[in-house]
Amino acid sequence: MYPKTLKIKNTGFSLVELVIVIAVLAILTAVSIPAFTHITKWAKVANAKSNLMLIIRECISYKSLNGDANPTFADIPLGKTINSYGDSYGINFGTHDGFTYNTTISSDMPTRIDSSCLRVAAKSNSTNGLGQTFLFPHFEIYYDINLDKIQKNCVTQAGAYNKGNLCNTSKPYGQQW
Repeated sequence: MYPKTLKIKNTGFSLVELVIVIAVLAILTAVSIPAFTHITKWAKVANAKSNLMLIIRECISYKSLNGDANPTFADIPLGKTINSYGDSYGINFGTHDGFTYNTTISSDMPTRIDSSCLRVAAKSNSTNGLGQTFLFPHFEIYYDINLDKIQKNCVTQAGAYNKGNLCNTSKPYGQQW
């Protein structure tokens, strides 16, 4: 005699179970999107600071190797371009990361190709997909000849995205990031 076979009833998922799974996924998505946006903004700021360090180190290296007291953007071997404001000369790192790089932290003072690269600023003008502007802090780095060291400053604007201690203007001038 053969053993009896068990019949398994295939019923699938109930409507309640599917609704619960969809609700859980919706909650996870709602929590993760703002976190991802914050991480993206923080990464853009970290990238801008890194680019500033690259520019200033390249400029200081050129100064030391060539005996040039005041090297310019034209002297250092980095991509040079008109900045995204259209008013001054700066460094282009390819895809737009939310910052434009030139020698002044202020948009009021245009920079030219013969401007010194010993003072470089990353100015924010990033927009999100909805056309709204995220005003990141403006970061500046310069070589202080008197102290023989690199100084770092930043400026926050009204409404600037400044979460996560990206810019600490309470620190002394030269040590703000």
